[in-house]
Amino acid sequence: MRNLQVMRQVPLQTYGSALAFSPSKSQVKSRYWKERLPFIRTVQGGRGTWDPCLQTFTADNKLGSILFSPDGRFLASVSEWCGSVLLWNVTTGTRHTLSARHARETPLAFSPDSQVIASYVRLKVDLWDVATGKGIQSFEVHYVVSAMQFSPDGKVLVLATRTVELWDIATMSCIRTLDGHTECVRCLAFTPCRKILASASDDMTVKLWEFETSSCKLTMRLPGYPKNITFSPDGNILAASLADGSIHILDTATGDTIRTLGGDIPCVAASFLVDGETIATVTNNVELQFIDVATGTCKLTLKHGNKICASSVSQNIVASGTVDGMVRLWDTTGYWKQSPGGLDESVSSMAFSSDGKILAVGLVGKTVEIWDSFDKICRRRLEGHHDRIATVAFSADNKTLASGSWDCTFRLWDPTTGAAIRTVDTGRGKVHFVKFSPDGKMLAVSTEDPEDPKSRTVTVWDVVTGTCKQTLDSGVYFHNLAFSHDGMVILMASTIHSSDGKTRDFNLQLDQGFRVWDVATGAWKLTVTETTEFFDSIAISPDGKTIASSFSSAPGIQTWDASTGDARQFIEYDEYKVVNQNLSFSDDGRYLDTNQGPYRLTTGGLATCPDPERSQSVVYIKENLGSSWVMRGSKPLLQLPPEHSKSSFATRKNMLVLGNVEGLTFIEFESC
Repeated sequence: MRNLQVMRQVPLQTYGSALAFSPSKSQVKSRYWKERLPFIRTVQGGRGTWDPCLQTFTADNKLGSILFSPDGRFLASVSEWCGSVLLWNVTTGTRHTLSARHARETPLAFSPDSQVIASYVRLKVDLWDVATGKGIQSFEVHYVVSAMQFSPDGKVLVLATRTVELWDIATMSCIRTLDGHTECVRCLAFTPCRKILASASDDMTVKLWEFETSSCKLTMRLPGYPKNITFSPDGNILAASLADGSIHILDTATGDTIRTLGGDIPCVAASFLVDGETIATVTNNVELQFIDVATGTCKLTLKHGNKICASSVSQNIVASGTVDGMVRLWDTTGYWKQSPGGLDESVSSMAFSSDGKILAVGLVGKTVEIWDSFDKICRRRLEGHHDRIATVAFSADNKTLASGSWDCTFRLWDPTTGAAIRTVDTGRGKVHFVKFSPDGKMLAVSTEDPEDPKSRTVTVWDVVTGTCKQTLDSGVYFHNLAFSHDGMVILMASTIHSSDGKTRDFNLQLDQGFRVWDVATGAWKLTVTETTEFFDSIAISPDGKTIASSFSSAPGIQTWDASTGDARQFIEYDEYKVVNQNLSFSDDGRYLDTNQGPYRLTTGGLATCPDPERSQSVVYIKENLGSSWVMRGSKPLLQLPPEHSKSSFATRKNMLVLGNVEGLTFIEFESC
């Protein structure tokens, strides 16, 4: 099931994807490796054995919530940024998109027979047919809805609003209100027998209601604001997740607190597994932990690879969704005595040295690793940062490695010995990327404004002395930058916010473009904003007359007059977007090197096709409609499974390196 999506989309990729990404010690790889696609030379690293992950789905963007249907056959997800509801068939991997009105907060509820799903958006409740994804009916409500549950017979929809409201679906009217809470109700849950309804409110109480009679059976006090409630399979225990990150285990007969779990890190949700003895929780942002209710000890930890923002449980199958739109299904059966392999920390960034001999790997957990790219082994670990490693970069002569961290510092290292050369506190917020000047004497550092995360400051530092030479602080969000060959001019691909300065509003109209900045004088030389696409990569020719850029969505390369900012030529190469397009001019200025190959500079601009005589065998990654492919030239080689499509990666000629919580995977392709 792990590669099901790839197999359905491109069946001929079965031997490519399934074999390449199967665990190294699996029977599949050992038995069928000789039947791999002929251009795959070697695959090293990654998982050693199968882990509990059954399948991976890719959503549109950051997930707000996910929910299993009662029969476990379907999984619904809500995209936080646009509010669209995706409905997945867990067995086949197919999905429907429910055309709901967009909103960030979209509570969901399945009917007891799993045939209908309800969603709420902007004072309206929509009912959808699960099998077809088509709308059935909708009705308006009076207040904002924070949670929903169907009645045991599926004829009534229970809504958490300022109180608890019961709506008759047939008549589309409110037939009853359960009064008793003094603040807004945030969570609802039925006991497995569906006779008792629990409601949790900002008044810091949980009330248990006899659903048939609407009478309050018990009121339980909480020491904080509730985020999520769930019953054990026998209904005797209720787990309440609070805003402070703690989980309170309550006796539903007496209301007494049996045990308190966690509290250090906010818990997204807690759900009982079918054994009634284990709770699945989201902790540490990137981990699923399974806690023994009786002892409070952790029985199993599963690493997702990115920040988890939603989870749901069906029997022993756990679904987790992340901020990058990745949904994974985990089968916890039989895994209580082992933990899956992989890195201790997830990979956040990677960079090859210019000679390709060394690979620097930045990890989420404060460490930089130096790998031998030929032997595929870690030579040394560089420690000293106190937060996530966001970026790594080599100087042109490979004698210095720079690392930037969310601890607001950048560090310079000797990659050969691992010795620390210098640590510099920028004093300007989290470091997001670093870049050396061509001569290695200067380092450009992009930092996040702590008061406005959508604004970044660029500073230029003297590598030898560790002093700041120039500061660019203009409220511009920089995506990337490039030095001129003489190291005196920096070009910044950027998103330039409108003049009202309301940078926190995602709906704000933005200008796209780049700026040219003279490092020596600190003066702006050129600003170009008349573009329709966001810039992704940028480079300047050795003579300083031509600027080349690529875009985050448009599949092509644009050249510009460096003195006037006038657009010269746009080369559209195909419908795919190149991921992390690399642009650089040759030392003689005659060629523009790209992931697609080198383009020759002519009198009128660029040649419309890469030069076949100069072309090198370089692999790169392209995206189209959610699919990620490893390419060489214009030829697709290998489709990446969803869990690898959003990995950190680095390429060098015929080698692709993917990095996530499963470790580093080195894929070497045969030469042309």
